[in-house]
Amino acid sequence: MSFSGARDARRLSRATISTAVALAAVAALAAPAGAAVNGSHVVATIPDASALELSGYPVGDQLDIHVVRNGVVIGSAADVTTQDPKAKGIDLSTAGILNVNGGTPPCWIASTPQILPGDTVTVGDSSGTDSMVVQNVEATSIEQDPITGHTLVHGFAIAPGGGRYDQATFDANVQARITVGAGQPFSNGRNNVRAGATKTDGTIAYDPPTLTDPAPTTWTANFPLNAADAALALANKNIEGVFSVGVSELTIGRTPVAGATAGCPPTVRNAVTSFDRQAVNVANVATALTMNGVAQADASKVSVTIRDTEGHTVKAPDVVPVNGSYTTAGIDVSSLSDGTLTATPTFTTPAQTFDGATLTILKDTKAPVAPVASPRSGNYSSPQSVSLGDDDASAKVLYTVVGTAPGAGSPAFGVTPITVDHSLTIRAIAIDAAGNQSPEASFAYTITGAPPGAGGGGGAPASTTTIIQQIPLFPVVRPGQAVQGVKTSAAARPALRGLTVAVGARHALRVSMRLSTGAETVRFRVYRVRNGRRTGPALMTLVRLAAGGRSTVTLRGRALRALNAGHYVLEAQASAGGAYGAATTVPFTIR
Repeated sequence: MSFSGARDARRLSRATISTAVALAAVAALAAPAGAAVNGSHVVATIPDASALELSGYPVGDQLDIHVVRNGVVIGSAADVTTQDPKAKGIDLSTAGILNVNGGTPPCWIASTPQILPGDTVTVGDSSGTDSMVVQNVEATSIEQDPITGHTLVHGFAIAPGGGRYDQATFDANVQARITVGAGQPFSNGRNNVRAGATKTDGTIAYDPPTLTDPAPTTWTANFPLNAADAALALANKNIEGVFSVGVSELTIGRTPVAGATAGCPPTVRNAVTSFDRQAVNVANVATALTMNGVAQADASKVSVTIRDTEGHTVKAPDVVPVNGSYTTAGIDVSSLSDGTLTATPTFTTPAQTFDGATLTILKDTKAPVAPVASPRSGNYSSPQSVSLGDDDASAKVLYTVVGTAPGAGSPAFGVTPITVDHSLTIRAIAIDAAGNQSPEASFAYTITGAPPGAGGGGGAPASTTTIIQQIPLFPVVRPGQAVQGVKTSAAARPALRGLTVAVGARHALRVSMRLSTGAETVRFRVYRVRNGRRTGPALMTLVRLAAGGRSTVTLRGRALRALNAGHYVLEAQASAGGAYGAATTVPFTIR
């Protein structure tokens, strides 16, 4: 029901309407409360292209179209529907289509509006007025999972007012698509594969929480395509994030964005386009924040308001645009809460006042703690494989092994442990997403049994299927899927007892255990089980700081999300002084 390409149908006629008339009719055009798309009509909005794809109307039907923002009409179009060449049968009452700014005329009248989430699109004909609200859903990137080989599409879905959609709304309305040319379809015979909103070529879900973002609005769709289909998808890279209400109201966010329609005016952009820094952090929070933006030619004034997630606001002094652009005076944001700050511009023109496109910036004024190492500093008789991590899971750990101070240009610790095969000191810092830097940590290792002529402390290759990650504590995963737990104990110190596991949403593992006094870290490994036995190398390894007593932790990660349905075993070992105790295991099942 939604059209993804330009139409070839001949335009029957072109109706005209003046902008002045459209503006005078604002009250009549505003959508009534609860208005929706009626009958067989379909209204699909492509915000990033300022385009509409309308279908299901009678052939030859006159459509009057408006984009309304906060009660103000910001764009209008009008034309007559033509017959969809792909429509089956001869029912002309539902075979009419019309694309606005969609490859061929009609265009928007006078100027092309920048359609934004929250805008209302109205489509009127002799049967009444359809109305739909544009949602904030889009696909942003596509990649291949290095562990499973599955094709992953990433995007975002932000509910009106910010934050996530509730789970029921997400499941019923959000969909991810990969589209290829009609001449070279997927093995399913179609030119697309879809995940979500009852389509089962893949799965889609919000990304798991992190310490700095407990409720991410980003999502990942997982498509287990065969090799040929995966190659086709990754070569085309045409992806969509879709919010649909049934099959009648659709917001489609496409990547890549389609080019401007030939012969149509370019989109008039009114927006905040940049800040004077990448993020607001502890080092620059006391410095006033300035913003840059663009404005249409007849804008006489721009005011910008910054709002935090708790509803607190600060406002920059009004500014007059010059040659279509503007820069605000500095604004103090120190009183706003940490988290996402949203800058909303309001434009004044001779005809109206309206809001433009917003821009967000991260505010984080809490520096990470100093990194930790496993095993810890000390004297060892054999080479050691050292892993680095930080309690802030979003922070990068940067390190040196030659005695110099680490900085932003130092190597970042990744998935491969640092091989310490001779006496040396690792110096490390953590830098989070906002640019906050932790105190430096220093880890001295003395290797008494190092072989003569041993080399420097580079990284020794590890299993390509192993992921080492610092995992913070998280709230209980909901919904939880209880699975069998096996209580075991380790004979050696440090001991780990009473290990149990439950599988939550997106394969998150909720792990409970009791640790003996003196435990410093816990290493978790996940293995596949076949025919009742553990088989193959560890699919992933997760290292977590530990403390004695009862402990509960939620393990999350892309490798876990990528696990297929089947039987697995979780192995846990506690360490102290660089020595690991006996392994404790518990089986679990992913369905």
